[in-house]
Amino acid sequence: MVIVPPNPGVTSAVGCMLVDVQHDVTQMYFEDAASAKPADVEAGFRKLELEGRDRLERDGVKAGDMTFQRFIDMRYRGQWRSLAVPVPGEITSVEEPLAIFHSEYEKAHNFRREDFPVEIYRLTVRAIGVTPKPSFPKITIDPNAKAVPKGTREAWFHDHPTALTTALYDRETLPAGVTIKGPAVIDQLDSTTVIPPGDEAYIDEWLNIQIRLGAA
Repeated sequence: MVIVPPNPGVTSAVGCMLVDVQHDVTQMYFEDAASAKPADVEAGFRKLELEGRDRLERDGVKAGDMTFQRFIDMRYRGQWRSLAVPVPGEITSVEEPLAIFHSEYEKAHNFRREDFPVEIYRLTVRAIGVTPKPSFPKITIDPNAKAVPKGTREAWFHDHPTALTTALYDRETLPAGVTIKGPAVIDQLDSTTVIPPGDEAYIDEWLNIQIRLGAA
């Protein structure tokens, strides 16, 4: 089955408009995990959160729509590649992030060395501004729905040696519940949908075109 959304030509653009706002604010922080002071790490995170909050405010995000995620980049001493460790909350001890590092490192590389020194490399705060999401109405299916073509044209299809008479439809006139057998062409402002011979199109309750292959 192939599903064609209501506005396929601009769906990606709509997604970009609805995606949450995100800023990754970072600070280099070179320190052995064993000697790192929790209060200093916490102060670094709070500073980054203030900067993240300022950025979101400039983007027009309300305080109630802001969330902040913390990460400590860690690595075994001598390595150049670090691993971002999610920090669940306020830093009162480095032991918990260190335990998470060993666990996540083992998941990623099937290896861990709890007896080997670990370095803190960087602090990161991900400041997220939640964008309100629209609700899309569900259309009532009409069991008696019919599709009225606006005309026909001759069209060529793969595996057919001659042109076939093909029905033409305006998508905005197709009600939910209607079925169209191929060959057919459905026109709309931002896209054109072709229903090959042997397939059929069904307009569902969200006004998607469901192309059922080999169903006709």
